[in-house]
Amino acid sequence: MKKITSILDKYLDKLGLLLIALNLFSSLIVSGIVRMDSYGTIFNYTQFVLLFLYCIIFCLIRRDKENWKNPSFSCVLIFLFFSFITILLNPNKIINGKITVITFVQWFVIFLTVKNQKKSFLTFINILNYVMFLATFTSLYLYVANVQSGGRYAGIFANVNMGAILCCMAIGMSLILFQNANKIKKSFLLINIILQIMFIRLALSRAGIIVMWIILLTFVLLITLFYKRSFKIVIRNLFILVAVVLVIYNLTDFGLKFLRNSFVHTDVGTKEEVRVNENKNVNLPMNEDKTEKTEESKPIKVSERDEKQTNESNHFRLGMLKYGIETISDKPLLGQGVKNLPNAVMKNARRELIGIFEGGVHNSYLELVISNGIIGFLSFAAIHVCIWISIWKRRKKIFAYTDKNKIIWFSSFFAVYIGLLIYGLFESILVMNSAFVTSMFALVSGGLLDE
Repeated sequence: MKKITSILDKYLDKLGLLLIALNLFSSLIVSGIVRMDSYGTIFNYTQFVLLFLYCIIFCLIRRDKENWKNPSFSCVLIFLFFSFITILLNPNKIINGKITVITFVQWFVIFLTVKNQKKSFLTFINILNYVMFLATFTSLYLYVANVQSGGRYAGIFANVNMGAILCCMAIGMSLILFQNANKIKKSFLLINIILQIMFIRLALSRAGIIVMWIILLTFVLLITLFYKRSFKIVIRNLFILVAVVLVIYNLTDFGLKFLRNSFVHTDVGTKEEVRVNENKNVNLPMNEDKTEKTEESKPIKVSERDEKQTNESNHFRLGMLKYGIETISDKPLLGQGVKNLPNAVMKNARRELIGIFEGGVHNSYLELVISNGIIGFLSFAAIHVCIWISIWKRRKKIFAYTDKNKIIWFSSFFAVYIGLLIYGLFESILVMNSAFVTSMFALVSGGLLDE
């Protein structure tokens, strides 16, 4: 029996890493970059099978291990337990069950595995970062090569908001990978961060822009405090960061406008059209323009938000928040279930709420209260209370770090963590979702528990 237990213990971590890799890469590529919902179903069922095996082995060989004494581990189990109770008490059990299985992978496997598998996670993050570099570079290239008359730009991503937050995650992953990076790798990471900022400029997602600033400012603030504990130096470095990012942000406008108007609109076909129009108008009076400006020759504006659409978006978001709060009282303790939420909110709404079936109520915390009830929300909040208590207890140890890799690990993970906590105020995909950002939230949360 001991021999079997030893073999199972050896392969449990490998099974967990396989499950984590499947979750991270499928959530990024299938639902974030390329919308392939049919393949997503296959990945979800595969995760269910692997998770089932993982849980059985875990309970058999690690029932006496330290994990069970960890407060954050207990909070995760309580949160997942009440999530399953919510499924049983509401309709659409299979659909809600799928989301809960994904949530189980995120918080039972990813969250609790990060601190023991740093090397493997850095490998995953490195590969994911390369994928994001290619996706963003391709999107920027297509933007320059194709004609688009203003508007927000999604590139090859699922939508503009998803593209922007994925770029924020790429910035965070690049910061994490600065540990043990040589000069060539650091140069690549800096270029990647610049490309991500450029795409966020094109997407013009308000939540994405806010998260980008929070991640960069928090990271620079912490790094400066670790190395130079001077208020003047902190202010100086933050000022330099803001100046550099604003330059990149505004050069994106100028640079892409120049590229599109100079190269795309002066190709052979356009010149031929102008030449033909000149021949047509050869007999026109001298004071009249001899060329007909074709549609293609008009300068193209770089991505911009439509003011009317922005005002309408704000109006609908406020309506979703208002009716979402009213919906809590229908099932206050254990909630409606994730997939039942849109219909539940619509019953209380006194007007049509455009986008609620795709984007929810645009607040992850309110959505969690509606879908999982007050008990579900409090059990999830308890996980993060444990994280903050852990950081507070280790504060002297943390700020005594002299190892560069430990400093970068904590600073980058904490910066992304804070950014995502704020992101939850504007979007609904931070918890109980199969999106990549949801898995990243579990990952960086677990990384902060590292001793």
